[in-house]
Amino acid sequence: MISRWYWRRRLLGWAALFWLRRVILRQPLPLIGGLVLNESCNLNCRHCRVNRCTSADLSFAEALTGLRVLFRRGARALAITGGEPLIWGTAGAGVAELIREARAMGFLAVSVYTNGTLPFDHLDADAIFISLDGREPCHDALRGPGVFRKVAARIAEAVHPNLFINQAINAGNVAEVEPMCRWVAAQPNLRGIFFYFHTPYYGIDELFLPLSRRRELIGELLRLKRQNLPVVNSASCLKLVAADRWKRPADLCLVYADRKLFRCCRAVGNALACDNCGYLGYPELQCILQLRPDAVAAAFGYLAGGGKR
Repeated sequence: MISRWYWRRRLLGWAALFWLRRVILRQPLPLIGGLVLNESCNLNCRHCRVNRCTSADLSFAEALTGLRVLFRRGARALAITGGEPLIWGTAGAGVAELIREARAMGFLAVSVYTNGTLPFDHLDADAIFISLDGREPCHDALRGPGVFRKVAARIAEAVHPNLFINQAINAGNVAEVEPMCRWVAAQPNLRGIFFYFHTPYYGIDELFLPLSRRRELIGELLRLKRQNLPVVNSASCLKLVAADRWKRPADLCLVYADRKLFRCCRAVGNALACDNCGYLGYPELQCILQLRPDAVAAAFGYLAGGGKR
């Protein structure tokens, strides 16, 4: 078994070399490679239409092709997502086996994004991000009856050392920001909560929050951080988003989905979604490249803080 500290040193060494090549030598390397395994999902969420897509799931061989494409382009941090990636798998090979292949290929950090309804403890991921939109009444109103209790039970039973909540703030759950921070703080198996904003991929809808309202909520998140509640977003990133000075589309992430490679995300070219993007992972990456200490510390904390090796 390889020491966790060995992998942390490798990750830190890669990060330093990446910064040199990207910032000093101006090589257009991606910081993150996203692999979308499927459009299938076991939920029917109010804010998402992924389960209405008709694209076929990647086969295991096609997923390996995606890994190779991302690796050849320079990605060494991998984000596995869907659909719901944990319903994906072919011939007995699923996400756990794919993570092993990614490790063997040379990926240094692997994160998985899930709705949390299915077992995830067996995954040798450095970080697992679980979607929760609020406490039980709010979450179930957005994702379906009984979902919150199922996810909360999985979290309570978990032994994975690096679990985080993702909450996409929208007009239906704005009142849940502080309560969710306090709920996460009370869960011994959770390390923090990362916030996004609802992105209008399908057009402006009843869940959309304009920039003025987002700025108010960013002020609330900064206040909660000052109270030492477990908000993972860095203050540098939140202030950048409030100022609306972050670059998009960005080339810090490449996404392999539906057997194609996308720069930034699959919505590239959708001007409405791009102008109103709520995916706060990208401005966080931009702050990391600028060597903002809080952003660097947050990223290293969740990418190098877990896993089972």
